[in-house]
Amino acid sequence: MPNLTIKISKKAIIHNLKILKKEISKDCLIAPAIKANAYGHGLIEIARLVEEGGANWLCVTSTTEAAKLRSAGINLPILIIGPTMPENATEIIESNSRVFLYSIETAKALNKIAKIKNKKILVHLKLDTGMNRQGIPCNEVLNFIKKISNLNNLIIEGVATHFATADEDKNNQYFLIQLEKFIKTTELIEKKLGYKLIKHCANSAATMLYPQCHMNMCRIGIAIYGCYPSNLVKKLWEKSHQPLKPVMSVFTKITQIKELPADSCVSYGCTYRTKNKIKIATIPVGYFEGLPRLLSNQGYVWIKNKKVPIIGRVCMDITVIDISNIKNIKIGDEVEIIGKHISAETLAQTAQTINYEILTNWKESIPRFIVN
Repeated sequence: MPNLTIKISKKAIIHNLKILKKEISKDCLIAPAIKANAYGHGLIEIARLVEEGGANWLCVTSTTEAAKLRSAGINLPILIIGPTMPENATEIIESNSRVFLYSIETAKALNKIAKIKNKKILVHLKLDTGMNRQGIPCNEVLNFIKKISNLNNLIIEGVATHFATADEDKNNQYFLIQLEKFIKTTELIEKKLGYKLIKHCANSAATMLYPQCHMNMCRIGIAIYGCYPSNLVKKLWEKSHQPLKPVMSVFTKITQIKELPADSCVSYGCTYRTKNKIKIATIPVGYFEGLPRLLSNQGYVWIKNKKVPIIGRVCMDITVIDISNIKNIKIGDEVEIIGKHISAETLAQTAQTINYEILTNWKESIPRFIVN
């Protein structure tokens, strides 16, 4: 086994999908967000697991991810929800993907390549209802549709938006304003087009807390992986539902053990000095692999059912831990970084960040193993 491994629980991800599906009507599509290497869990591995668990579509962030899925034999409908450029048109069409559309230039490029290849490309209009990131401003969307109306190889299949505050205070005003704007604008779009669209706006928080957001499809992200979008969502969800189960665990091994006398410097900058004689160990993981540097002198790992502090600065690919209170420890012993004792949320809190960043930071090159 490698010195650093990520274990992916099949049982946990199937459990999460099952309890989330109970909240959604049978005719509502489930489209897990497996972008960013499936939130660090492994793109191909997770695609296969969620397909087995009943996912209808897959959401990715780029043409690169879409191409990887197709090369791996994944045949589910793919929706590219991340930014795309006109030069991505060929890859979009070759991977048989849907795409968020908000750019006239990209629309023209897609239509041109689709016409050459004698294909139709399905697009979903991305509305900016207040996130003020990517998307068409709602007051400009009818004019946008008019401008692309002569692009005959494009078919508008859906319309979508994304919420800025769905995971904050329940029924917060900004969320409700975005939702109302989305509903009203989609009505205008469908009236102009003369047919019904696939309407979708529900991320994990909206799926879990707001049934009125389910519409025709839910784009569930962090919840699939057994983590909550916020503490509020966790609190409200667990009042009346089974808890989500974390899917990822991360383990490494002890690579060296030594004793240090009092007043010894540990790691870069001598930010930690021993007060007494201690026993230390090194583990082969650092900020290159995904362990946050902000855990320096304040994070911990778990060995033999005991909490073990990180001492000194986390280095690029080595971290030092104080094993003075662990008996019978030896080189090669397993070290838990994320698992049943340490959650991604715990690491995030210590590192002053969010669980999303903790999960997605793990390098794609680290082996992922599917376990039950």
